[in-house]
Amino acid sequence: MTTIIIGILLSILIIGFLNLKAKYDSHLKKLEFANEFRNHFVNLANHYLQSYDSWSRQGNIDHNNYNWLTKNVDQMQANLGGIGIINYVAPFGRFHSTNYQVLINTISKFREKIHQTEINLCDDCLTRYIGIYEKIIISNKKELKNPFLWFKEGINFLLILPFNILKWFGLMNSKTVKQITNNLVYKIFTGLVALIAFISSIVTIIQGKEATIGFIKAVVEK
Repeated sequence: MTTIIIGILLSILIIGFLNLKAKYDSHLKKLEFANEFRNHFVNLANHYLQSYDSWSRQGNIDHNNYNWLTKNVDQMQANLGGIGIINYVAPFGRFHSTNYQVLINTISKFREKIHQTEINLCDDCLTRYIGIYEKIIISNKKELKNPFLWFKEGINFLLILPFNILKWFGLMNSKTVKQITNNLVYKIFTGLVALIAFISSIVTIIQGKEATIGFIKAVVEK
């Protein structure tokens, strides 16, 4: 019995660790993409401003950077979420929007006329996003070193599995699953289940210490 408990405990820990590692890898990719996007944007803006003519109020476009940004702007705009959508008033009050997509609207203006303020606004959004994900990455690294969080994540994976199965079969949509898992009551419930299961496993292992020692010896000898 003790051997089974140990096996289940290790399986939950491994599942939790792999889930946390997958989240870390996903966040790292988003951060790398954001840094790459900002580098292209800064190069485009610098080239434009260095060649800016105050008479025509236009500058030269670095088409390589412009094309790359145009191909990837929808993805980056989606990644920004609320950070990239603002209540916007154009320079000199020419235009006003309460749902202004900063990246998509700013980059397209390089072909027409763009103001320094708009370039700065776009860069600020990207810098804020990068700063947020740098902190997320630091937090993710700490989580990968915490076995209890592995266990909690493993329990969460098992608890949410029935909802995901319903989603895969089209019986529940992604929005509903997300609402359930983001609910505070669900998070508290998951934490309590993880704590109780973890303590119960440790107590069972301690009570069957002879079987536990035998299991450890068998693993070491192999």
